[in-house]
Amino acid sequence: MKQIFLRSFQAFVMTVLLMLSIVASLTSYPDIALAQTDSNISSPGSQVEILHPTAFVNLNNGSFTPNFGAVANIFNGNGLTGSGTELDQLHVAGGNSANFLSAKLNHCATAADVNFDFDFGSPVLFNTLALWNYNAFNTTATNRGIKDFILVLSNNSDFSDPVFESSTLTLPKGPATNIPATIFSFPNVEAQFARIDVVSNYGPTSLIGLSEVRFAKMVSNTTPISSPDLQPELPNCVNSDCNCSDFSTQAEAQQVLDAFPGDPHRLDRDKDGIACESLP
Repeated sequence: MKQIFLRSFQAFVMTVLLMLSIVASLTSYPDIALAQTDSNISSPGSQVEILHPTAFVNLNNGSFTPNFGAVANIFNGNGLTGSGTELDQLHVAGGNSANFLSAKLNHCATAADVNFDFDFGSPVLFNTLALWNYNAFNTTATNRGIKDFILVLSNNSDFSDPVFESSTLTLPKGPATNIPATIFSFPNVEAQFARIDVVSNYGPTSLIGLSEVRFAKMVSNTTPISSPDLQPELPNCVNSDCNCSDFSTQAEAQQVLDAFPGDPHRLDRDKDGIACESLP
């Protein structure tokens, strides 16, 4: 009996510990997911709102002296080329200092002391970070590009009370060729300030480099119609239980399904997103 009791007690303890670990995971920051970059990241199926904060560099220790380009170059669009939104565009390689930021880290500062800070002016909702790593000159020069970093979002300029903090993320090393953005996507977050907290770079700790940064809000084009002015004309069954016989065509039924999230009229019985599939 004692052995049975002990085994039951051990099982109970393990269950409690498991439940506590689940609760802890729910209260932690969600991890950012690295989205695969393709040739047209902003379409189809989404709209992109590009945000334009003011950029700063703050150091935990030492000092920071640009030696090629300027801080403004990481957010002014210089060096971006191609069609589509800025998230779709390539950043050109080469030796034009107007397209890049490279800086010397002085007085014992290292890459881990560097924070790229951004002020949106007021809290804004966004869910996307796009980075083009340093890609000037040659592969020796690109060693100064960012390797690992943490994204911190806050409504305090000192980031003392973050509303979101990622795990450590890795930015691919920039080759000395034209490059697309690396896109990091995360749940919608409302914040006024963003920080790219650098953990390491690819080369000498006395230098840091970056080409371009963008924050954006990606919105799906498939969002259901919510404005009463845009809702379709509905059949008489709307205040009672609709069925597919109330519609002449599948397209009419689909309009109602799209206009009322959750399918309150039960037009999509098999839950595949298509209403009344038997209609013409």
